[in-house]
Amino acid sequence: MKRLIRIYSSVVTGLTILVILMASVFYVPRLVGIKPYVVLSGSMEPAIPTGSVAFVDTRDTDVSVGDIVTYNLPSVNGGETLVTHRIIREEDGNWITKGDANDVEDLSPVSQEQIVGCYRFLIPMAGYLIAQLNKKILMVIVFWIFLLNGISLAVSFLFEEDEENKTTKEKVTEESGETESGSKSKTDIK
Repeated sequence: MKRLIRIYSSVVTGLTILVILMASVFYVPRLVGIKPYVVLSGSMEPAIPTGSVAFVDTRDTDVSVGDIVTYNLPSVNGGETLVTHRIIREEDGNWITKGDANDVEDLSPVSQEQIVGCYRFLIPMAGYLIAQLNKKILMVIVFWIFLLNGISLAVSFLFEEDEENKTTKEKVTEESGETESGSKSKTDIK
């Protein structure tokens, strides 16, 4: 039983550490202005594969030709779409961009105000996982991590308490010289 509890506690601890590490990879960079974005298209392959998570330094908007940048592209419905492409040249105070895998440059020039930041690094394939997660699923994962850790702590506490009671009972039995049935041993009777 003791071994089973140790295995369970080790598995729960490992899963907890894994979840914390995965979360920290996406949240710690935000503390220094680096934001993760899921790459939905192959326009920047092979530099940035589809399904990757690209990390963009939002503090660095001082860009130049050759930089890979993320910028806001106004959409037809009034919203904005984020695009990550390489700057290929400057023209009339605006940047001309192009996806590495595209044959032609982007139709709309990019103004300095549209620049969100410069691309820094990526985690390949992680975007596929993130795209499947939503707030409900994340809450379920967090709930299960807390539940499993709570069970692990409770079982460990109960097992330790049971072991302490067993050890105390054995010491009392040894000191009194009684056997487990409650009678005195023959060597103690004179």
